[in-house]
Amino acid sequence: MNNKKEDQVKKVKAFSKLNKKGNVVRVIREHYLRDDIWCKSLACNICRHEDAVLEAPEIVTKMSKTALKKQKKKAPEMPEVSDYIPQYIIPSVDVSMKYLDILEECQKKNIIFCETVSEEANQTQHSQKRKYQRIRNLINNQERCSILFANEHSVETYTDRLESESQKQRNDRAVVIVSEWYSKHLNNSIPIILLSDTPVTVDPNNNITVMSMVEFVQGNTKLMDMLANVVDSTSEVNLFEEHLPLDVMESGISKGTLHRAKIKMSRKEDATVRVDGEEYIVEPNRAVHDDVVCVQILPKEQWRVPNSKRVSTGFVVPTAVVVGVIQRNWRDYVCSILESNDSSSNVMCVPLDYRIPKIRIRTNNKQALENMRIVVRISSWERGSNYPTGFYVKTIGPIGDLNVETQSLLLENQIHITPFSKAALDQLPSKDWKPDPRYRKDLRTSHMVSSIDPIGCEDIDDALSVRHLPNDCVEIGVHIADVTAFVPHDSPLDIEARNKSTTIYLIDRRIDMLPSLLSANLCSLHQNRDRYAMSVIWKFNNKHQVIDTWFGRTVIRNRYALHYDQAQSIIDGISIPKVDPIPERNWSEAQIAPDDFSQLKKNLTTLQKLGQLLHRARQDNGAVDLESLDQVTFSLDDKKEPTKISTKVDGLIHHTVAEWMIYANAAVAKKIHDHNQSSALLRIHPQPKSENFSSLLKVASVRDYAINVRDNNTLAKSLDGAVDRSDPYVNMLLRSLATRAMEEAQYVSSGSLTGSEALRHYGLALQHYTHFTSPIRRYADIIVHRQLLNCLQNENHASRELFNNQQLQKIASAINDRKRAADRAQQESTEWFRAIYFRNKSQVVDGIVFGVKSTSISVFLPQYYIKGQIYLTTREGQLIIPIKERNRFELPENIPSAGVIDYHEEKQRVGISIKGSLFKITVFDHVQVQVKISESKAHLPQVSLELTTFKTSTKPSAGASGGCQTIVFARLRGDHKGQIQRWTESKMK
Repeated sequence: MNNKKEDQVKKVKAFSKLNKKGNVVRVIREHYLRDDIWCKSLACNICRHEDAVLEAPEIVTKMSKTALKKQKKKAPEMPEVSDYIPQYIIPSVDVSMKYLDILEECQKKNIIFCETVSEEANQTQHSQKRKYQRIRNLINNQERCSILFANEHSVETYTDRLESESQKQRNDRAVVIVSEWYSKHLNNSIPIILLSDTPVTVDPNNNITVMSMVEFVQGNTKLMDMLANVVDSTSEVNLFEEHLPLDVMESGISKGTLHRAKIKMSRKEDATVRVDGEEYIVEPNRAVHDDVVCVQILPKEQWRVPNSKRVSTGFVVPTAVVVGVIQRNWRDYVCSILESNDSSSNVMCVPLDYRIPKIRIRTNNKQALENMRIVVRISSWERGSNYPTGFYVKTIGPIGDLNVETQSLLLENQIHITPFSKAALDQLPSKDWKPDPRYRKDLRTSHMVSSIDPIGCEDIDDALSVRHLPNDCVEIGVHIADVTAFVPHDSPLDIEARNKSTTIYLIDRRIDMLPSLLSANLCSLHQNRDRYAMSVIWKFNNKHQVIDTWFGRTVIRNRYALHYDQAQSIIDGISIPKVDPIPERNWSEAQIAPDDFSQLKKNLTTLQKLGQLLHRARQDNGAVDLESLDQVTFSLDDKKEPTKISTKVDGLIHHTVAEWMIYANAAVAKKIHDHNQSSALLRIHPQPKSENFSSLLKVASVRDYAINVRDNNTLAKSLDGAVDRSDPYVNMLLRSLATRAMEEAQYVSSGSLTGSEALRHYGLALQHYTHFTSPIRRYADIIVHRQLLNCLQNENHASRELFNNQQLQKIASAINDRKRAADRAQQESTEWFRAIYFRNKSQVVDGIVFGVKSTSISVFLPQYYIKGQIYLTTREGQLIIPIKERNRFELPENIPSAGVIDYHEEKQRVGISIKGSLFKITVFDHVQVQVKISESKAHLPQVSLELTTFKTSTKPSAGASGGCQTIVFARLRGDHKGQIQRWTESKMK
């Protein structure tokens, strides 16, 4: 190729873009123009494309693509005319960026996005990159018949920037050139709509109509409302500071004068950001919760008193201001309309999430949306408006309806429930499926296999077996449902399960990761059913040492599907009341054959004794026993109304099962990591930062407990020693505060981290850990099963993994995100049903203080496992006086502050003086708390706590929950079935 020819096809582009860290980088890129960029139109007789998607006139589109090609070979000049003439829509860069919501909503077909648009989205702020992905999603929707045309790489349409042009002017001209090329290329047979809000000139000889967005949406009420929200004028008075340009933010970040952070909002507290490990309160300046922002840290003389102090005490905290938004993380928000007598079409929407500001929308359908949960999307937030502007997306249903509120709760956590596709369901076996024992170890008659689960459990993932061997040796087996036998890798069913990632457990329903035929039937290890399993079998000698480990596929028969209380009663040799069957779950209590009872008891006792030894070994290694204090169960009536709340008290058998599952998970983790260290799916738990323990240390010091947080071993030992023999709640709450300090456990691909310490599980004190034991409800376990099978099939040589490190880390990150969303939904469901329970039954119960601030105390209510904050002052700084003290001192209801608060942070104590009487509230004091609920149309009901008196005691009040032997256990955050990993018994007196 000569130099002249090369100059014609070789182009150099220079531009700036944000990298993943939010830094601006200068990019210089060479690319060559091509003459094989096809138009992808079915109406074209010239291009040699095989993936044409743009529609042609009806006479052509009725044919298949193959028939179309044959027809055009026979008669290339066939007329392209019929009753249906499609329009090709080509939006400008500005229209694509500003009105993408409308282009998505309008459902118009045949949209041609120029490559110029995608480059603009990909080179600007991260918030625009989300729009790039949305453009890709629209193009990938086959029903929209839309394409991305590579005009920047086509010899026919590439456009150089002129010296006198701005980049925007050049981009506008590039889109015009594409429009004119399409019109000429198709001999003006297809009308072209060029969408542009900027005046542009086109060749009048072409079949091109230039439309503004106002003209484009004319006649469509919903789209007109959406457009009005985007272009709606705001006040000429600027209420907020202008955001800095991107290059100025980047310059400040690189110099260290500005900082990149994620903003966090709170219902009653200030917005905050965290910079270099330190927290700052901020003025949001139009940033919304979870946006990535650029902040400027203010000098100390400009720091201010946080709103949480409620009264100007002179106590200031580090303060910053938002000077720009780097990445908008807006999503769909569930809202309700704020009622008003205003007849205009402007409506204020109140988000279900307290952290999100009200959103202003315009609608002509106001009456129909009242008393409804609706979905709203933010489109902009101008400087002249106190609130962001958005538009209506859809209606969910009437406020207060159980299914509507549940769907709202899920949507708020970005959980979208879709039914399984026909392609996925077509892969399922028939209901009368029978296992094929070939190529598997058959344990159906040789091993007494039993499962131990909660009452009514349908999705039984795991079972255990025990065999007593000669020489006092024992064989223990953990058998896990073999889901991979029914879900082929990368099949439609596998992809949909991967997208769901986890089963979601709400109070009144379960949303399965797998179709119920698998999750509740063919995969579930039901009693007296032959099932496929993945098994780990250990052989222990008489010194309780493992002398052999076997992994592999098996066929098992679960002899007895026990529930926890039943299993424990067998071990203890006591009888307990029988549990009634649950017909809707096809569940009934296992009936033990007399001939099997003694063997079953021996097996369960062996599991328990060996399990305690395993746990003790982990404790010696530094395993930390934690407590979250939030595990409750609800009894529901026929209308799904809660009739009873029970706190979960786990017995020793719960921890026996948990310990064996941990042991199996750890064994499999070591196996797959030893085989492939670059891409094993592991579950890690990082060591927490020492500053995370400040609350724990502050509270513990009140009782002179020396808590050493140097490592997990010292933390575990010091927590074990922090015991108040007269009040078991003290140790429980200290462990709960330790739980708060923990980092989040998460899935990772082993190759994404360096160093063996990075792969450790801090809480369990294990070098390698993974999730293997719950594949029916966790997709991570399905991946681990496949990795184990790959390891076993290629034990003596390296093998090609299903995912490389980069692919697996991307999947692991997605699973982490979905697990967090599912956990949040479960927690919010619990809080919602707890509030419903108290709707008509306000109660006074015992509470224990576990945190003291200048204007509030944190309390835990053992009877219902409620943790909450009780404010001592109003926002205006007035003392909130309980009813008993008001009556005692004859204080009117709404008088100004009648008392003085004296706060001692080091002593974790607050003193309250009223008319010469002094009341002291110190951490670990017991108080009387009235449980109420606060309700509004805009939000789900919430539990509200109030003190009934300032008087305290050092022990639980008479009638408080307890009074019998119980067992205090802890759950490691996010790990194993919500089951507890602590063995310490305590007496409640």
